[in-house]
Amino acid sequence: MSRISKLAQPRRRITRRSLLELLPVAHVSFHIFSYLDTASLASISAGCRDLYGLASSDIVWRDRVSAGHNAGTMASSLKSQFVQRRRELVARRSAKLKETFRRIQERSGVETCLSRTIERLEVSLTVSINGAVCDLLAFRKRTQQGRKEQFRALGAAPAPNLATGALRFDQAAVLKLAVPPNLSEDQLASLEVTCTTKLKSCGTTRVLAWSKNHGTAPERLGSTGFSQISLGRSAVLFGSLDQAMGPRRGVALLVVSVHHLDVLAALGIAGTMHEPITDDLDRNYGMHGYTGAFTIRSLGQTWWSSSFGDLDSRSSIAGGGEFARFPVLDAEHCEGDVTRRIEFKVPGRGRDGETERPSLYFRTETFSGCLDGYVVVDMTLWDEHREAFWAFTRVLPIQTVDAERSQAFNFNDGVHGNGFEVVHEDQEKGRLRIGIAPMHDRATVVKEMDFALRTRAISSWFGM
Repeated sequence: MSRISKLAQPRRRITRRSLLELLPVAHVSFHIFSYLDTASLASISAGCRDLYGLASSDIVWRDRVSAGHNAGTMASSLKSQFVQRRRELVARRSAKLKETFRRIQERSGVETCLSRTIERLEVSLTVSINGAVCDLLAFRKRTQQGRKEQFRALGAAPAPNLATGALRFDQAAVLKLAVPPNLSEDQLASLEVTCTTKLKSCGTTRVLAWSKNHGTAPERLGSTGFSQISLGRSAVLFGSLDQAMGPRRGVALLVVSVHHLDVLAALGIAGTMHEPITDDLDRNYGMHGYTGAFTIRSLGQTWWSSSFGDLDSRSSIAGGGEFARFPVLDAEHCEGDVTRRIEFKVPGRGRDGETERPSLYFRTETFSGCLDGYVVVDMTLWDEHREAFWAFTRVLPIQTVDAERSQAFNFNDGVHGNGFEVVHEDQEKGRLRIGIAPMHDRATVVKEMDFALRTRAISSWFGM
């Protein structure tokens, strides 16, 4: 059976892989299909199927001959007529297909070559502290390596290649800096991250900038001696040693986590300003659908990562509630789900057999240590128009809770010992909650996860 006949089978499901084979006729880029919604994809699939049927001279010839035409007609003349007719139909269908893609590009603001450009994009990141460029330190342990696979979030552009001068994860890049000698917290006045690419139109571009006088104040992480600076989607973690400089706290560790959307925005690939799209808001059955990508990791290794599509709110907002809740993972049937297993790199189990809290381990040239009870969470949430509604990378505390008394999550089913909770709340966008629990089979799983968006943020985003 030929390739055309296989694609024309009525029971064959049209997928992006099969559409790739159709592209030599359609004259469009395969990467644009990553940005299509279901309705547009179905329309394109039907158009490609019809186009291939028209482009097959054998199919057209057999259909006309089997219809019983005059046997006296010259075969060459009859064939030339159908060839001409076929060309007209193919040209008409191709023009219609190109027009469909043009409308999709205008609606989503994505060029056909965008994904291909990002995949080949090599970005070199440079960090300056107080105006002086800092050296980047390598992650010494061989096991501390970010995963090099492509960004998997549905309907989203892949993360750029940040391997030069950074440890790349699915959603963020991590840079560990060589701190200038005798640098105290009081002397940390400014920080700037710039990127350099091979694109002639970009050159060197500023990605992040922070100033002590005008930027966000550092947030203390409990009593650990570490602080975190929130820079929009990205974050800066720095640690201090109390004994290093007497009354002044000396900075001994400085790590910058750069969210990939900040890099794309700096390069002009992703939009920096959102234009509200006036859209209907269903107040009976929830809000719009979203696509989310979530990662739980340390400073040098991914512990758990997954992406989810078609996230809809199940809570009615007819009463004018402040939040709309979006469940991502429920608590049922998670014990045998291997996709929920999270591999914390912890020293071991306690005396009572319970799993210890995860910690962020680090090592520099002068000392090593850990942030006990903290994890790094990366999140990106896209709306149904493939625009990033909410994104962040943060170092968050992980709280140990009694599984039987937890009011936020259902830890009762199959949980062995205490559970863990990770909560991040943004005053503008919403709240993310993650429940983690050790199971009876000694595996630790993401037991339950949901996020809640502020209704005023959604209304403002969609121009209501």
